[in-house]
Parts: sequence; C-alpha cells; structure tokens
Amino acid sequence: MKHILFSLLAVIPLATLAQPAYTNETRPNILFIAVDDMNDWVGCLNGHPDAVTPNIDRLAARGTLFTNGHTAAPVCNPSRAAFLSGRGPWTTGVYHNGDNWDQSPALRESTLLPRHFRDQGYRVMMGGKLYHGAPKMTKDIAHEDAGRMGAQSFTVIADDFPDPFKDLRGVHNFAVHWGGLEDEKATQLSDPKIAAWASKRLAQPYNDPFFLMVGFHRPHTPLTSPKEFWDQFDREKLTLPPLNPNDLDDMPWMGKQVAIAGFQGMEGGHYKQITERGHHRDVLKGYLAACAFVDAQIGKVLDALDASPHRDNTIVVLFSDHGWGVGERYHFKKWGLWDDTTRVPFIIHVPEVTAPGSRTDGGVTLLDLYPTLVDLSGIDSPAHPLDGRSLRSLLENPDARWARPALTTYGPNNHALRTSRWRYIRWADGSEELYDHKNDPNEWHNVANDASNDAITTRLAKYFPKNNR
Repeated sequence: MKHILFSLLAVIPLATLAQPAYTNETRPNILFIAVDDMNDWVGCLNGHPDAVTPNIDRLAARGTLFTNGHTAAPVCNPSRAAFLSGRGPWTTGVYHNGDNWDQSPALRESTLLPRHFRDQGYRVMMGGKLYHGAPKMTKDIAHEDAGRMGAQSFTVIADDFPDPFKDLRGVHNFAVHWGGLEDEKATQLSDPKIAAWASKRLAQPYNDPFFLMVGFHRPHTPLTSPKEFWDQFDREKLTLPPLNPNDLDDMPWMGKQVAIAGFQGMEGGHYKQITERGHHRDVLKGYLAACAFVDAQIGKVLDALDASPHRDNTIVVLFSDHGWGVGERYHFKKWGLWDDTTRVPFIIHVPEVTAPGSRTDGGVTLLDLYPTLVDLSGIDSPAHPLDGRSLRSLLENPDARWARPALTTYGPNNHALRTSRWRYIRWADGSEELYDHKNDPNEWHNVANDASNDAITTRLAKYFPKNNR
C-alpha cells in the first residue's frame, strides 16, 4: 500500500513572467488543500457518473479548473517531493515511497515550498498529510504552527469489516478495507479533525499574510468513511469503470507488468485477487464513499473561508497528489502512467484574476504549483531552479497557448506525456504507447507502432527528460 530532464524547458526566471498581481503590502493569503489518492472522479471533471463531490465542484465554479492536470509521479512520496520542491523525480532521484529525501542532493539544496514562503514573511500553518511519512529534513519544514492530529486514525479499521486480503498482506500489502463507520469509530477519523483545525485558523486575524496548508488523508485506503457517506451509494447500481477485455494485447511488456501490478510481485495482480472474490463493487463503493466524505470536509474549510475576513484576499489551491485505478486496464490503485493514475482534480481560485467557472485543457502538472504561487504572491523566487512553470497565463486567460505537455514519471526512465489530445508513454526499455484521446478517450488502442503517427511521437519525444538521476 506504500510505494513511493533536466528540466523540460530551460527554467524560466520568474522576472520574465507577468508582473505580480499584488504589491508587497497587499500580498494574498494562500489556502493550500491537498487530497490523497483522489483520481478524476469528481463532478466537474465528469470522471464517474456516480461521484458526489459538490464542494470540489463549487470551488471549480469559483475559479479555474485544469481539466488536463496531472501528477508529476503516480506515487505519494515522489509526488509530494515534486510539488513541495518544484523539482521532478528525474532531478531529485525520488521515484518511490521508500526513497529518502535526505539522500537526494537536489532536495538537500532546495528550499521546500513552506520554508520558502516562511522565509519571505508568510505565516505558514500546516496540518494533516502534506509530506509522505515523517521526513528527516526538519530544517526545511520549519513552520510556525503545525497540526499533526489523528496520525494513527488514518489507519483505523473496524473489527467487523470484511478483510478478504488478510492472507495476502505479506505478499503485496494491498489490505483493502471498506465499510461505513458507526459513531465512535467515525470520530477517530482524522480528516474531520483536520477540517476543524483549518477552520479555526481561518477564523483568526493575522498581521502577516498566511499560507495555510491542509492535507486530507481520504480517499487513501482503507476505504472506510462514516456510515452516512457509505449509505449514499447503492452497491448494485454503481457504474463499473469501462474495461476492454483486449486492452493489454497491444501493450508492450513493461506496460502490461505495470497494468496488472506485476511489479508488486503478484500472479495476476490486484484485479484478479479482487474480482475473483467478488469485491470489485465493494472497492468501488468504498472509494466513492471516501471521496464524498473528504469532499464534505473540504466543504467545511471552504465555508470557514467564506465566513472569515480573509475571503476576498485568499488564493485557494486544491489538488490530489495522484490518481487511483479502480479496475481500468486490469489495474487497481496508483502506480501507472495512464489517465486513471495520473489525472487529478486541480483547481486554483485567485480573487480578481480567475474568471468564475473557467476551464483550461493545457497539459499541466503539480510541479507548476511552486512557481505559480511564487508568481501570484509577488515574492522572490527560490535560489534553486524549478522544473515547473507558472500557470499565471492560463489563470488570466484559460485559452492562452500552452505548448508544453504534462510529464509524469514512474521510476527511472519511465515517462508519460499528455497533451489535450495525445498520451505518449515511453518505458525504460524503449517500448512505447500512444493513445489518441480524440478518438480513444479510454486509452484502449495503442497506436505507437502506426507509422502515420511517427511525426507526433518525434515531436513529443523532445519533452522527455534528457537526464535521469
């Protein structure tokens, strides 16, 4: 359950971008909301017909929705290392959950996002899951107000929950649990505590601009949530994700291994283990309920902001660290280079800048968060180079040209590029996948070997990293 280029373009100094929207005297506050393992199953992205996410949807109606937003890495640790440092896995060498940040020269020389804003005069407040685990780089996560509530409740499991994978834990550590928690156990969940903590801070006045970072745990496994959310969904009426029985036929060997979780050391992968026991709909229901549950917690924080004196001078950023497969291409969980594991909800609202309900399909990633927030707040850029680019041009004009594709990395030399139309994957052994989203939105037909597409792959290939740590 725990796994953790050189820059695509030359790093662009922030001074060459549009001038900041704010003077130093009127710097905006920032509300930074990170969600764990949430894929594009939110209403505003039309990711799943049964999704219930009214609060994420209302934030999208207020700001700019990046309909083609992707993670830098489809694993918790490297994804968080990327958006907190502004540097991709190919730069840091952090590819998996077990990789140690302290052993990365690039991370050691980087000033992480909260530390940089603190050094620039912001009051930084952090609560919930923002880093993966407990990184040792304490000098870079120094902040004024840390909330670490409910660290253990993240893994609360009711005694009477079905556990069909108990005999498999030592093999692949999937350990999915699902179900609706009753009163006492529901109160142990950390996300409501995190929402309450953040809401309390939003209600307070501050002399300095604040950077409030809120990290929610759900819908990360276990797929448990309070019973009221579990009961919203009828197991038998849920729409299973689309599956093409021949989907793997035209995949190269490495793609097939990742799709069926072969890298997890399992014969047949998670899909076989789950479906043979008849639990696909249970996992689906648990995931949708967990998404609805965390959406409700996000709503509490947004309500607190709206009721606060900070409403009109606070940038709101909401995103998930990566996607999550629920049976597409015989794949469950993260750890993949297709849309179900890389595409994420990604919304930014900037008062007096973003048009309500605006949408843009530029291929962007969470690496772009760091330079975007630096640009919008008008603070100095960090001393270390950033692999992302400011999204300010798309926030001001969602139809603005955005030539660079989104890049996602899963392990050394395994990369995927995503434009508004194409997904191009190149694995470490040189094998390729190419999908045309205009005609194949489910990514079922690999057309990489079609000679008529050679110009497309040649054009896109220049965006792959030139060097991989």
